[in-house]
Amino acid sequence: MALKNYTTEVDAGKTVGEIQAILAKHGITSIQIEYDKGQATGIKFAAFLLGQPQWFHLDCNVEAVLGVLKTGGAPPKYQSREQAFRVGWRIMKDLIDAQLAAVSIKQVELAQAFFGFAVDGKGQNAFALFKEAKQKQLTAGNENGGGNE
Repeated sequence: MALKNYTTEVDAGKTVGEIQAILAKHGITSIQIEYDKGQATGIKFAAFLLGQPQWFHLDCNVEAVLGVLKTGGAPPKYQSREQAFRVGWRIMKDLIDAQLAAVSIKQVELAQAFFGFAVDGKGQNAFALFKEAKQKQLTAGNENGGGNE
């Protein structure tokens, strides 16, 4: 089984709390947790960028995690919806922690680290907008990264 954290026993709620602590330590100004039937399903957080709050939204895609647990060779005891919540949130924590570590060493800016998760006023994320525009903003260019000149 290649899925990271698939054997975790850490409760999703505990992991969400750890994520909040990581975000707070890195200057995030607001954090919102989304719930469905008592289970945390997503996290939104804001940071001030260029003098304005910018919101970022990450969903914990439990169904996708469960699918990988079931088709990826995880032992049957790890193929439950509850386990998928635990695993999904642990992976989210690792992602957020790693991205903020890169921000801490000034390898990237916060907006770069989470750009695909930035949301507009309608709640649509930057990656969805990018896909919707069929990636017209970026062109293949030449090997030096430039366009056809």
